[in-house]
Amino acid sequence: MLYLFNTYLIFMHLLTPNPKVYFSALLLLSVLSSCIQEQPKEKVSSEIKISESAEPSSINPFFIRDELGFYICSQIWQPLLAVDYQKEVLVGVLAEERPQISSSENWSMEIKYKLRKDAKFSNGKQVKYSDVLFSLKANISPLVNPFYSSYYEFIDSVSVDCADSSCFTIYSKDTYYLSEFSSGDYFIVSEDQFDPEHTLRSYSIAQLKNASENKSDTTLINYAEEIQAIDFRDSTPTIGSAPYAVDSWMAGEKMKLTKVLNWWGENHREANSYFKANAESFSFYFIEDATTAINALENGDFHLMRAIPPKQFRRLEKDERFSSQFDLKSVPRFAYQYLGFNLSKPLLSDIRVRKAIAYSVPTSEIIDNLYYGLASPCLSFQPQADESTANATAKYDLNQDSAKAYINAFRADHPNKELKLTYTYNAGNDKRKAIGLILKESLKDIGIELEIETYEWTVYLEKLRGGELDLFLNGAVNSAITPDLSNSFHSSAIQSGRNYFQYQDELSDQLLDSIHDCLDAEKRDRLFSKLEKRIFEQLPMLPLIQPMETIAFSKQLQNANAYRLRPNFWVAEISLE
Repeated sequence: MLYLFNTYLIFMHLLTPNPKVYFSALLLLSVLSSCIQEQPKEKVSSEIKISESAEPSSINPFFIRDELGFYICSQIWQPLLAVDYQKEVLVGVLAEERPQISSSENWSMEIKYKLRKDAKFSNGKQVKYSDVLFSLKANISPLVNPFYSSYYEFIDSVSVDCADSSCFTIYSKDTYYLSEFSSGDYFIVSEDQFDPEHTLRSYSIAQLKNASENKSDTTLINYAEEIQAIDFRDSTPTIGSAPYAVDSWMAGEKMKLTKVLNWWGENHREANSYFKANAESFSFYFIEDATTAINALENGDFHLMRAIPPKQFRRLEKDERFSSQFDLKSVPRFAYQYLGFNLSKPLLSDIRVRKAIAYSVPTSEIIDNLYYGLASPCLSFQPQADESTANATAKYDLNQDSAKAYINAFRADHPNKELKLTYTYNAGNDKRKAIGLILKESLKDIGIELEIETYEWTVYLEKLRGGELDLFLNGAVNSAITPDLSNSFHSSAIQSGRNYFQYQDELSDQLLDSIHDCLDAEKRDRLFSKLEKRIFEQLPMLPLIQPMETIAFSKQLQNANAYRLRPNFWVAEISLE
Protein backbone atom coordinates (compact mmCIF):
# COMPACT_ATOMS: atom_id res chain seq x y z
CA MET A 1 0.00 0.00 0.00
CA LEU A 2 2.81 2.42 0.90
CA TYR A 3 4.52 1.61 -2.38
CA LEU A 4 1.40 2.55 -4.37
CA PHE A 5 0.88 5.76 -2.42
CA ASN A 6 4.54 6.73 -2.85
CA THR A 7 4.19 6.23 -6.60
CA TYR A 8 1.12 8.45 -6.54
CA LEU A 9 3.09 11.10 -4.62
CA ILE A 10 5.84 11.20 -7.22
CA PHE A 11 3.22 11.44 -9.95
CA MET A 12 1.54 14.41 -8.17
CA HIS A 13 4.89 16.15 -7.80
CA LEU A 14 5.49 15.95 -11.53
CA LEU A 15 2.01 17.08 -12.55
CA THR A 16 1.16 19.65 -9.84
CA PRO A 17 3.16 22.85 -9.68
CA ASN A 18 1.34 23.87 -6.48
CA PRO A 19 3.69 23.01 -3.53
CA LYS A 20 0.79 23.08 -1.02
CA VAL A 21 -0.82 20.10 -2.71
CA TYR A 22 2.48 18.22 -2.80
CA PHE A 23 3.33 18.84 0.87
CA SER A 24 -0.21 17.89 1.96
CA ALA A 25 0.23 14.57 0.20
CA LEU A 26 3.66 14.16 1.80
CA LEU A 27 2.18 14.75 5.28
CA LEU A 28 -0.52 12.13 4.61
CA LEU A 29 2.15 9.61 3.59
CA SER A 30 4.07 10.26 6.82
CA VAL A 31 0.98 9.70 8.98
CA LEU A 32 0.00 6.56 7.07
CA SER A 33 3.51 5.15 7.33
CA SER A 34 3.61 5.83 11.07
CA CYS A 35 0.29 4.07 11.64
CA ILE A 36 1.31 1.00 9.72
CA GLN A 37 4.73 0.73 11.37
CA GLU A 38 3.27 1.07 14.85
CA GLN A 39 0.98 -1.94 14.40
CA PRO A 40 2.43 -4.76 16.54
CA LYS A 41 3.54 -7.86 14.68
CA GLU A 42 1.83 -11.10 15.59
CA LYS A 43 4.28 -13.10 17.70
CA VAL A 44 5.03 -16.57 16.33
CA SER A 45 5.01 -19.21 19.05
CA SER A 46 8.25 -21.15 19.50
CA GLU A 47 6.53 -23.86 21.55
CA ILE A 48 7.06 -27.39 20.23
CA LYS A 49 3.86 -29.37 20.77
CA ILE A 50 4.19 -33.09 21.46
CA SER A 51 1.42 -35.65 21.76
CA GLU A 52 1.77 -38.28 24.51
CA SER A 53 -0.65 -41.04 25.45
CA ALA A 54 -0.28 -40.76 29.23
CA GLU A 55 0.58 -38.19 31.86
CA PRO A 56 3.59 -38.95 34.09
CA SER A 57 2.63 -40.14 37.55
CA SER A 58 5.39 -37.98 39.05
CA ILE A 59 8.40 -35.88 38.11
CA ASN A 60 9.94 -36.08 41.56
CA PRO A 61 13.34 -37.50 40.48
CA PHE A 62 13.38 -39.94 43.40
CA PHE A 63 9.97 -41.43 42.62
CA ILE A 64 9.58 -41.54 38.85
CA ARG A 65 7.81 -44.71 37.78
CA ASP A 66 7.23 -44.28 34.05
CA GLU A 67 9.16 -43.51 30.89
CA LEU A 68 7.75 -40.03 30.26
CA GLY A 69 8.37 -39.02 33.87
CA PHE A 70 12.01 -40.03 33.54
CA TYR A 71 12.33 -38.23 30.21
CA ILE A 72 10.89 -34.99 31.57
CA CYS A 73 13.18 -35.23 34.59
CA SER A 74 16.15 -35.55 32.22
CA GLN A 75 15.23 -32.15 30.76
CA ILE A 76 15.30 -30.58 34.25
CA TRP A 77 18.00 -32.44 36.18
CA GLN A 78 21.21 -34.09 35.05
CA PRO A 79 23.09 -37.23 36.15
CA LEU A 80 26.83 -37.68 36.38
CA LEU A 81 26.71 -40.10 33.44
CA ALA A 82 24.28 -41.03 30.68
CA VAL A 83 24.17 -42.90 27.39
CA ASP A 84 24.50 -40.48 24.48
CA TYR A 85 21.51 -40.53 22.14
CA GLN A 86 23.54 -40.23 18.97
CA LYS A 87 26.68 -42.27 19.72
CA GLU A 88 25.03 -44.79 22.07
CA VAL A 89 28.02 -44.75 24.42
CA LEU A 90 28.40 -43.71 28.05
CA VAL A 91 29.36 -40.02 28.39
CA GLY A 92 29.98 -37.55 31.18
CA VAL A 93 27.19 -35.07 31.86
CA LEU A 94 27.75 -33.38 35.23
CA ALA A 95 30.95 -35.41 35.39
CA GLU A 96 33.71 -34.11 33.13
CA GLU A 97 34.11 -37.57 31.64
CA ARG A 98 33.62 -41.23 32.43
CA PRO A 99 35.13 -42.19 35.79
CA GLN A 100 38.47 -43.88 36.32
CA ILE A 101 38.02 -47.35 37.81
CA SER A 102 40.58 -49.21 39.88
CA SER A 103 40.77 -51.62 42.81
CA SER A 104 42.74 -51.79 46.04
CA GLU A 105 43.39 -54.10 48.92
CA ASN A 106 40.28 -52.85 50.71
CA TRP A 107 37.92 -52.21 47.81
CA SER A 108 37.00 -54.28 44.77
CA MET A 109 36.05 -51.13 42.88
CA GLU A 110 37.10 -47.51 43.32
CA ILE A 111 35.18 -45.27 40.92
CA LYS A 112 36.77 -41.82 40.65
CA TYR A 113 34.79 -38.83 39.36
CA LYS A 114 35.49 -35.19 38.50
CA LEU A 115 32.59 -32.72 38.61
CA ARG A 116 32.30 -29.99 36.00
CA LYS A 117 33.30 -26.89 37.97
CA ASP A 118 31.10 -24.54 35.93
CA ALA A 119 27.91 -26.57 36.45
CA LYS A 120 25.09 -24.53 37.94
CA PHE A 121 21.48 -25.00 38.95
CA SER A 122 18.78 -22.85 37.39
CA ASN A 123 18.84 -20.57 40.45
CA GLY A 124 22.48 -19.71 39.70
CA LYS A 125 24.03 -21.76 42.50
CA GLN A 126 26.96 -24.03 41.73
CA VAL A 127 26.43 -27.80 41.61
CA LYS A 128 28.59 -29.06 44.47
CA TYR A 129 29.79 -32.35 45.88
CA SER A 130 27.29 -31.89 48.72
CA ASP A 131 24.47 -32.04 46.13
CA VAL A 132 25.93 -35.23 44.66
CA LEU A 133 26.30 -36.86 48.06
CA PHE A 134 22.77 -35.91 49.08
CA SER A 135 21.32 -37.24 45.80
CA LEU A 136 23.17 -40.52 46.28
CA LYS A 137 22.07 -40.87 49.91
CA ALA A 138 18.43 -40.18 49.06
CA ASN A 139 18.54 -42.87 46.37
CA ILE A 140 20.36 -45.43 48.49
CA SER A 141 18.02 -45.34 51.49
CA PRO A 142 15.21 -47.96 51.33
CA LEU A 143 13.12 -45.78 53.62
CA VAL A 144 13.49 -42.61 51.54
CA ASN A 145 13.44 -44.31 48.15
CA PRO A 146 11.81 -47.75 48.35
CA PHE A 147 11.59 -48.08 44.56
CA TYR A 148 15.24 -47.90 43.51
CA SER A 149 17.40 -48.26 46.62
CA SER A 150 18.36 -51.87 45.86
CA TYR A 151 19.78 -50.70 42.54
CA TYR A 152 22.49 -48.77 44.43
CA GLU A 153 23.14 -51.35 47.11
CA PHE A 154 26.64 -52.02 45.75
CA ILE A 155 27.81 -48.56 46.91
CA ASP A 156 29.49 -48.77 50.32
CA SER A 157 31.22 -45.43 50.80
CA VAL A 158 32.17 -42.09 49.19
CA SER A 159 35.13 -39.78 49.86
CA VAL A 160 36.37 -36.38 48.64
CA ASP A 161 39.75 -36.38 46.88
CA CYS A 162 40.59 -32.69 46.35
CA ALA A 163 40.40 -29.39 48.22
CA ASP A 164 37.51 -27.91 46.23
CA SER A 165 35.48 -31.16 46.51
CA SER A 166 35.16 -31.47 42.73
CA CYS A 167 36.92 -34.86 42.83
CA PHE A 168 35.43 -37.80 44.70
CA THR A 169 35.54 -41.59 44.80
CA ILE A 170 32.73 -44.10 45.15
CA TYR A 171 33.78 -47.37 46.80
CA SER A 172 32.30 -50.85 46.43
CA LYS A 173 33.23 -54.24 47.85
CA ASP A 174 31.48 -55.91 44.93
CA THR A 175 32.93 -56.21 41.42
CA TYR A 176 30.17 -55.62 38.89
CA TYR A 177 30.51 -54.55 35.27
CA LEU A 178 27.45 -52.26 35.43
CA SER A 179 28.68 -50.41 38.51
CA GLU A 180 30.28 -47.67 36.42
CA PHE A 181 26.92 -46.81 34.87
CA SER A 182 24.93 -47.28 38.08
CA SER A 183 27.34 -45.16 40.11
CA GLY A 184 26.43 -42.08 38.09
CA ASP A 185 23.01 -42.53 36.46
CA TYR A 186 20.89 -40.86 39.19
CA PHE A 187 19.74 -37.25 38.92
CA ILE A 188 21.74 -34.70 40.91
CA VAL A 189 19.34 -32.33 42.67
CA SER A 190 19.79 -29.26 44.83
CA GLU A 191 20.29 -30.30 48.45
CA ASP A 192 18.97 -26.88 49.48
CA GLN A 193 15.65 -27.60 47.77
CA PHE A 194 15.15 -31.25 48.72
CA ASP A 195 16.80 -31.21 52.15
CA PRO A 196 16.94 -27.60 53.42
CA GLU A 197 17.51 -28.77 57.01
CA HIS A 198 20.38 -31.06 55.86
CA THR A 199 18.77 -34.04 57.56
CA LEU A 200 20.68 -36.69 55.59
CA ARG A 201 24.05 -35.16 56.47
CA SER A 202 23.69 -36.80 59.87
CA TYR A 203 23.61 -40.28 58.33
CA SER A 204 26.36 -42.29 56.73
CA ILE A 205 25.70 -44.43 53.67
CA ALA A 206 26.02 -47.55 55.81
CA GLN A 207 23.39 -46.22 58.22
CA LEU A 208 20.98 -45.34 55.41
CA LYS A 209 21.31 -48.82 53.87
CA ASN A 210 20.24 -50.44 57.16
CA ALA A 211 16.51 -50.66 56.51
CA SER A 212 15.64 -52.60 59.67
CA GLU A 213 17.12 -49.99 62.02
CA ASN A 214 15.68 -47.06 60.08
CA LYS A 215 12.11 -48.31 60.48
CA SER A 216 12.05 -46.89 64.01
CA ASP A 217 13.98 -43.68 63.23
CA THR A 218 11.33 -40.96 63.50
CA THR A 219 13.64 -38.27 62.08
CA LEU A 220 14.28 -40.29 58.94
CA ILE A 221 10.64 -41.37 58.70
CA ASN A 222 9.47 -37.75 58.84
CA TYR A 223 12.04 -36.69 56.27
CA ALA A 224 11.03 -39.53 53.94
CA GLU A 225 7.44 -38.30 54.09
CA GLU A 226 8.56 -34.74 53.32
CA ILE A 227 10.62 -35.64 50.25
CA GLN A 228 7.92 -37.96 48.92
CA ALA A 229 5.42 -35.09 49.16
CA ILE A 230 7.41 -32.91 46.71
CA ASP A 231 5.21 -33.08 43.65
CA PHE A 232 5.79 -30.00 41.42
CA ARG A 233 2.11 -29.92 40.46
CA ASP A 234 1.78 -26.75 42.51
CA SER A 235 3.97 -23.65 42.29
CA THR A 236 7.08 -25.43 43.60
CA PRO A 237 9.88 -24.48 41.17
CA THR A 238 11.99 -27.14 39.49
CA ILE A 239 15.58 -26.21 40.29
CA GLY A 240 17.86 -28.32 38.14
CA SER A 241 21.08 -28.10 36.14
CA ALA A 242 19.56 -29.24 32.82
CA PRO A 243 18.37 -26.61 30.29
CA TYR A 244 14.65 -26.57 31.15
CA ALA A 245 12.23 -25.87 33.98
CA VAL A 246 8.53 -26.61 34.34
CA ASP A 247 6.55 -23.59 33.23
CA SER A 248 3.08 -25.03 33.87
CA TRP A 249 1.38 -28.34 34.55
CA MET A 250 -2.32 -28.68 33.83
CA ALA A 251 -3.32 -32.04 35.29
CA GLY A 252 -4.65 -34.42 32.67
CA GLU A 253 -4.04 -31.94 29.86
CA LYS A 254 -0.48 -30.78 29.31
CA MET A 255 2.89 -29.91 30.80
CA LYS A 256 5.02 -27.07 29.44
CA LEU A 257 8.77 -26.67 29.92
CA THR A 258 10.70 -23.49 29.13
CA LYS A 259 14.41 -22.96 28.63
CA VAL A 260 16.39 -21.61 31.56
CA LEU A 261 17.93 -18.16 31.05
CA ASN A 262 21.72 -18.09 30.76
CA TRP A 263 22.01 -21.86 30.99
CA TRP A 264 25.52 -22.86 32.00
CA GLY A 265 25.70 -25.78 29.56
CA GLU A 266 25.79 -23.57 26.45
CA ASN A 267 29.59 -23.61 26.76
CA HIS A 268 29.60 -27.39 26.22
CA ARG A 269 27.30 -27.68 23.20
CA GLU A 270 29.68 -29.97 21.34
CA ALA A 271 30.25 -32.35 24.27
CA ASN A 272 27.31 -34.70 23.69
CA SER A 273 23.53 -34.85 23.21
CA TYR A 274 22.80 -33.58 26.72
CA PHE A 275 24.27 -30.15 25.97
CA LYS A 276 22.29 -29.47 22.81
CA ALA A 277 19.46 -27.17 23.86
CA ASN A 278 17.86 -25.44 20.88
CA ALA A 279 14.19 -25.60 21.86
CA GLU A 280 12.88 -22.44 23.52
CA SER A 281 9.91 -24.29 24.99
CA PHE A 282 7.98 -27.50 24.49
CA SER A 283 4.77 -29.00 25.81
CA PHE A 284 3.53 -32.55 26.23
CA TYR A 285 -0.20 -32.90 25.56
CA PHE A 286 -1.81 -35.97 27.14
CA ILE A 287 -4.27 -37.76 24.83
CA GLU A 288 -4.96 -41.37 25.72
CA ASP A 289 -6.91 -42.36 22.61
CA ALA A 290 -4.57 -42.95 19.64
CA THR A 291 -7.23 -42.17 17.02
CA THR A 292 -8.03 -38.81 18.63
CA ALA A 293 -4.33 -37.97 18.85
CA ILE A 294 -3.69 -38.89 15.20
CA ASN A 295 -6.66 -36.78 14.06
CA ALA A 296 -5.22 -33.83 15.98
CA LEU A 297 -1.81 -34.50 14.44
CA GLU A 298 -3.30 -34.49 10.94
CA ASN A 299 -5.04 -31.20 11.75
CA GLY A 300 -1.67 -29.67 12.59
CA ASP A 301 -2.28 -29.39 16.34
CA PHE A 302 1.04 -31.11 17.15
CA HIS A 303 4.57 -31.02 15.82
CA LEU A 304 5.61 -34.44 17.05
CA MET A 305 4.00 -37.76 17.91
CA ARG A 306 5.51 -41.17 18.63
CA ALA A 307 4.04 -44.66 19.09
CA ILE A 308 1.83 -44.29 16.05
CA PRO A 309 0.03 -47.64 15.54
CA PRO A 310 1.59 -49.55 12.60
CA LYS A 311 -1.60 -49.62 10.52
CA GLN A 312 -2.08 -45.87 10.90
CA PHE A 313 1.61 -45.27 10.19
CA ARG A 314 1.34 -47.11 6.87
CA ARG A 315 -1.81 -45.14 5.99
CA LEU A 316 -0.11 -41.83 6.75
CA GLU A 317 2.85 -42.81 4.56
CA LYS A 318 0.48 -42.88 1.57
CA ASP A 319 -1.26 -39.61 2.47
CA GLU A 320 0.23 -36.92 0.20
CA ARG A 321 -1.21 -34.05 2.23
CA PHE A 322 0.24 -35.45 5.46
CA SER A 323 3.60 -36.21 3.83
CA SER A 324 3.85 -32.59 2.70
CA GLN A 325 3.63 -31.47 6.33
CA PHE A 326 5.36 -34.29 8.26
CA ASP A 327 8.32 -36.63 8.04
CA LEU A 328 7.59 -40.18 9.17
CA LYS A 329 10.46 -42.13 10.70
CA SER A 330 10.80 -45.61 12.18
CA VAL A 331 13.71 -46.92 14.26
CA PRO A 332 14.31 -50.22 16.10
CA ARG A 333 13.41 -50.14 19.78
CA PHE A 334 15.70 -51.34 22.53
CA ALA A 335 13.02 -53.89 23.38
CA TYR A 336 11.72 -57.25 22.24
CA GLN A 337 8.76 -59.59 22.64
CA TYR A 338 9.31 -63.22 23.57
CA LEU A 339 7.38 -66.47 24.02
CA GLY A 340 8.09 -67.92 27.46
CA PHE A 341 8.02 -71.61 28.41
CA ASN A 342 7.40 -72.72 31.99
CA LEU A 343 9.93 -75.52 32.41
CA SER A 344 8.29 -76.71 35.63
CA LYS A 345 5.29 -77.94 33.62
CA PRO A 346 5.66 -81.65 32.70
CA LEU A 347 5.00 -81.20 28.98
CA LEU A 348 7.28 -78.19 28.60
CA SER A 349 10.08 -79.72 30.66
CA ASP A 350 10.93 -81.80 27.58
CA ILE A 351 13.06 -79.75 25.19
CA ARG A 352 11.64 -81.62 22.19
CA VAL A 353 8.22 -80.12 22.88
CA ARG A 354 9.74 -76.66 23.27
CA LYS A 355 11.61 -77.01 19.98
CA ALA A 356 8.49 -78.29 18.23
CA ILE A 357 6.65 -75.16 19.38
CA ALA A 358 9.57 -72.90 18.41
CA TYR A 359 9.64 -74.30 14.87
CA SER A 360 5.88 -73.74 14.63
CA VAL A 361 5.93 -69.99 15.31
CA PRO A 362 5.31 -68.05 12.07
CA THR A 363 7.36 -64.99 13.00
CA SER A 364 7.21 -63.49 9.50
CA GLU A 365 3.41 -63.75 9.49
CA ILE A 366 3.26 -61.97 12.86
CA ILE A 367 5.53 -59.17 11.62
CA ASP A 368 3.64 -58.72 8.34
CA ASN A 369 0.06 -59.05 9.60
CA LEU A 370 0.21 -57.53 13.08
CA TYR A 371 3.05 -55.03 12.76
CA TYR A 372 2.64 -54.22 9.04
CA GLY A 373 6.34 -54.85 8.57
CA LEU A 374 7.33 -52.40 11.32
CA ALA A 375 9.26 -54.99 13.33
CA SER A 376 12.13 -57.40 12.76
CA PRO A 377 12.99 -60.87 14.05
CA CYS A 378 14.80 -60.69 17.39
CA LEU A 379 18.30 -61.98 16.68
CA SER A 380 19.97 -61.58 20.03
CA PHE A 381 19.79 -60.29 23.60
CA GLN A 382 22.66 -57.98 22.64
CA PRO A 383 21.31 -54.54 21.66
CA GLN A 384 24.08 -54.03 19.09
CA ALA A 385 23.69 -57.44 17.41
CA ASP A 386 22.97 -57.89 13.72
CA GLU A 387 22.59 -60.90 11.44
CA SER A 388 26.35 -61.35 11.12
CA THR A 389 27.09 -61.38 14.85
CA ALA A 390 23.98 -62.85 16.48
CA ASN A 391 23.86 -66.45 17.61
CA ALA A 392 20.73 -66.52 15.50
CA THR A 393 17.38 -67.42 16.85
CA ALA A 394 16.79 -67.76 13.10
CA LYS A 395 17.52 -71.47 13.52
CA TYR A 396 13.96 -71.61 14.92
CA ASP A 397 12.37 -70.06 11.85
CA LEU A 398 9.05 -71.60 10.86
CA ASN A 399 9.72 -75.20 9.78
CA GLN A 400 6.78 -77.55 10.15
CA ASP A 401 8.85 -80.60 9.14
CA SER A 402 11.27 -80.00 12.02
CA ALA A 403 8.36 -79.27 14.37
CA LYS A 404 6.65 -82.56 13.49
CA ALA A 405 9.92 -84.50 13.82
CA TYR A 406 10.44 -83.24 17.38
CA ILE A 407 6.85 -83.79 18.47
CA ASN A 408 6.81 -87.28 16.95
CA ALA A 409 10.00 -88.16 18.82
CA PHE A 410 8.30 -87.03 22.03
CA ARG A 411 5.17 -89.05 21.23
CA ALA A 412 7.25 -92.18 20.65
CA ASP A 413 8.42 -92.02 24.29
CA HIS A 414 5.05 -90.82 25.67
CA PRO A 415 2.32 -92.37 23.50
CA ASN A 416 -0.48 -91.68 25.99
CA LYS A 417 0.52 -88.11 26.91
CA GLU A 418 -2.14 -85.48 26.22
CA LEU A 419 -0.68 -82.63 24.13
CA LYS A 420 -2.60 -79.73 25.60
CA LEU A 421 -1.22 -76.36 26.75
CA THR A 422 -2.47 -72.93 27.77
CA TYR A 423 -1.25 -69.62 26.31
CA THR A 424 -1.72 -66.59 28.59
CA TYR A 425 -1.52 -62.86 27.89
CA ASN A 426 -2.41 -59.69 29.79
CA ALA A 427 -5.89 -58.29 29.22
CA GLY A 428 -6.19 -55.40 26.80
CA ASN A 429 -3.13 -56.31 24.75
CA ASP A 430 -4.67 -57.02 21.36
CA LYS A 431 -1.38 -57.89 19.67
CA ARG A 432 -0.57 -60.58 22.23
CA LYS A 433 -4.07 -61.95 21.82
CA ALA A 434 -3.63 -62.08 18.05
CA ILE A 435 -0.25 -63.81 18.40
CA GLY A 436 -1.94 -66.43 20.56
CA LEU A 437 -4.58 -67.07 17.91
CA ILE A 438 -1.93 -67.42 15.20
CA LEU A 439 0.07 -69.79 17.39
CA LYS A 440 -3.04 -71.85 18.17
CA GLU A 441 -3.65 -72.55 14.48
CA SER A 442 0.00 -73.33 13.85
CA LEU A 443 0.28 -75.78 16.76
CA LYS A 444 -2.89 -77.54 15.66
CA ASP A 445 -0.97 -78.72 12.59
CA ILE A 446 1.46 -80.69 14.79
CA GLY A 447 -1.19 -82.04 17.14
CA ILE A 448 -0.88 -79.65 20.09
CA GLU A 449 -4.12 -78.21 21.44
CA LEU A 450 -3.71 -74.65 22.69
CA GLU A 451 -6.17 -72.84 24.94
CA ILE A 452 -5.98 -69.06 25.26
CA GLU A 453 -6.65 -67.24 28.51
CA THR A 454 -6.22 -63.67 29.68
CA TYR A 455 -5.88 -61.92 33.04
CA GLU A 456 -5.83 -58.35 34.25
CA TRP A 457 -2.22 -57.13 34.50
CA THR A 458 -1.67 -57.51 38.26
CA VAL A 459 -3.15 -61.02 38.24
CA TYR A 460 -1.15 -61.91 35.13
CA LEU A 461 2.07 -60.75 36.81
CA GLU A 462 1.23 -62.60 40.02
CA LYS A 463 0.70 -65.83 38.09
CA LEU A 464 3.93 -65.28 36.15
CA ARG A 465 5.91 -64.91 39.36
CA GLY A 466 4.17 -67.88 40.90
CA GLY A 467 5.10 -70.18 38.01
CA GLU A 468 1.45 -70.97 37.23
CA LEU A 469 1.43 -70.31 33.48
CA ASP A 470 2.35 -72.68 30.63
CA LEU A 471 3.11 -70.49 27.63
CA PHE A 472 3.10 -66.71 27.93
CA LEU A 473 3.90 -63.70 25.78
CA ASN A 474 5.97 -61.06 27.52
CA GLY A 475 8.36 -58.23 26.74
CA ALA A 476 11.82 -57.12 27.81
CA VAL A 477 13.57 -53.76 27.57
CA ASN A 478 17.29 -53.17 27.28
CA SER A 479 19.61 -50.29 26.44
CA ALA A 480 22.78 -49.60 24.50
CA ILE A 481 24.75 -51.22 27.32
CA THR A 482 25.10 -55.01 27.31
CA PRO A 483 22.30 -56.25 29.59
CA ASP A 484 22.76 -58.26 32.76
CA LEU A 485 20.54 -61.31 32.22
CA SER A 486 20.93 -62.65 35.77
CA ASN A 487 17.51 -61.46 36.84
CA SER A 488 15.90 -63.41 34.00
CA PHE A 489 17.96 -66.59 33.70
CA HIS A 490 19.90 -67.20 36.93
CA SER A 491 18.42 -69.96 39.06
CA SER A 492 18.47 -67.62 42.07
CA ALA A 493 15.97 -65.35 40.27
CA ILE A 494 13.16 -67.92 40.11
CA GLN A 495 11.42 -66.59 43.20
CA SER A 496 13.03 -63.18 43.62
CA GLY A 497 13.48 -61.97 40.02
CA ARG A 498 12.03 -62.33 36.54
CA ASN A 499 13.00 -65.95 35.88
CA TYR A 500 9.40 -66.74 34.98
CA PHE A 501 10.63 -69.76 33.01
CA GLN A 502 11.70 -71.67 36.16
CA TYR A 503 15.00 -72.10 34.30
CA GLN A 504 17.79 -73.83 36.24
CA ASP A 505 21.06 -74.56 34.45
CA GLU A 506 24.45 -74.83 36.14
CA LEU A 507 26.46 -73.68 33.11
CA SER A 508 24.21 -70.64 32.60
CA ASP A 509 24.61 -69.73 36.28
CA GLN A 510 28.40 -69.96 35.98
CA LEU A 511 28.47 -67.78 32.87
CA LEU A 512 26.15 -65.21 34.44
CA ASP A 513 28.35 -65.02 37.54
CA SER A 514 31.48 -64.61 35.39
CA ILE A 515 29.87 -61.83 33.35
CA HIS A 516 28.82 -60.05 36.54
CA ASP A 517 32.44 -59.82 37.70
CA CYS A 518 34.09 -59.11 34.33
CA LEU A 519 35.29 -55.53 33.76
CA ASP A 520 37.11 -56.40 30.52
CA ALA A 521 34.64 -55.52 27.74
CA GLU A 522 36.08 -57.87 25.11
CA LYS A 523 36.22 -60.83 27.48
CA ARG A 524 32.71 -60.03 28.69
CA ASP A 525 31.40 -60.05 25.12
CA ARG A 526 32.88 -63.51 24.57
CA LEU A 527 31.26 -64.78 27.77
CA PHE A 528 27.96 -63.21 26.76
CA SER A 529 28.07 -64.99 23.40
CA LYS A 530 28.59 -68.32 25.16
CA LEU A 531 25.70 -67.57 27.51
CA GLU A 532 23.42 -66.58 24.68
CA LYS A 533 24.25 -69.73 22.74
CA ARG A 534 23.54 -71.85 25.82
CA ILE A 535 20.17 -70.19 26.43
CA PHE A 536 19.11 -70.61 22.81
CA GLU A 537 20.07 -74.29 23.00
CA GLN A 538 18.17 -74.86 26.24
CA LEU A 539 15.24 -72.77 25.00
CA PRO A 540 13.53 -71.55 28.20
CA MET A 541 12.07 -68.81 26.00
CA LEU A 542 11.95 -67.86 22.34
CA PRO A 543 12.81 -64.25 21.39
CA LEU A 544 10.31 -63.31 18.70
CA ILE A 545 10.35 -59.76 17.43
CA GLN A 546 11.91 -56.35 17.93
CA PRO A 547 9.25 -53.70 17.23
CA MET A 548 10.01 -50.38 15.55
CA GLU A 549 9.25 -47.04 17.14
CA THR A 550 7.13 -44.93 14.79
CA ILE A 551 7.41 -41.15 14.91
CA ALA A 552 6.01 -38.18 13.00
CA PHE A 553 8.05 -34.96 12.90
CA SER A 554 6.57 -31.74 11.55
CA LYS A 555 8.53 -30.27 8.65
CA GLN A 556 8.54 -27.04 10.67
CA LEU A 557 11.02 -28.66 13.04
CA GLN A 558 14.75 -28.35 12.56
CA ASN A 559 17.29 -30.93 13.69
CA ALA A 560 14.58 -33.49 14.48
CA ASN A 561 16.25 -36.90 14.66
CA ALA A 562 15.01 -40.38 15.51
CA TYR A 563 17.20 -42.46 17.84
CA ARG A 564 17.10 -45.99 19.21
CA LEU A 565 17.20 -44.77 22.83
CA ARG A 566 13.75 -44.27 24.29
CA PRO A 567 11.66 -42.25 23.75
CA ASN A 568 13.53 -42.15 20.43
CA PHE A 569 14.02 -38.38 20.11
CA TRP A 570 15.90 -35.71 22.09
CA VAL A 571 13.50 -32.79 22.22
CA ALA A 572 16.07 -30.27 23.50
CA GLU A 573 18.07 -30.36 20.26
CA ILE A 574 15.00 -29.57 18.14
CA SER A 575 13.96 -26.05 17.18
CA LEU A 576 10.85 -24.65 15.51
CA GLU A 577 11.13 -22.57 12.36
